[in-house]
Amino acid sequence: MNSVALTGVLTEDPELHEDGDEPVRCRMRLAVPRHARSGQRSPGVVYVAVTTFGLEARDCSERLRRGDHIGVTGRIEQHKHRTPEGWRVDHSVLIDQLDLPPETTKGPKEAEQ
Repeated sequence: MNSVALTGVLTEDPELHEDGDEPVRCRMRLAVPRHARSGQRSPGVVYVAVTTFGLEARDCSERLRRGDHIGVTGRIEQHKHRTPEGWRVDHSVLIDQLDLPPETTKGPKEAEQ
């Protein structure tokens, strides 16, 4: 089974990508608190790349901002690519379910600028 559930804080504003034939996607970086095996919180965070698609991607790019707390469930995806130093393997989470913060009265991102 390939399933993961994470809660954390966005480290930057979400990035919406629309690349012609590819589905619309939104990439985000999540800082997830570390926990010891005992369940106690330990110092530091784990940074995880997460991606959602379609209408949910557009909603994330409009509503979410750096510092927002979100929860995600999804599956781990591996990406292997060549760099000048050799092969590199990256991991990210493809989101199946997303828990967003409650609606605010701030409005869209553009209204704040």
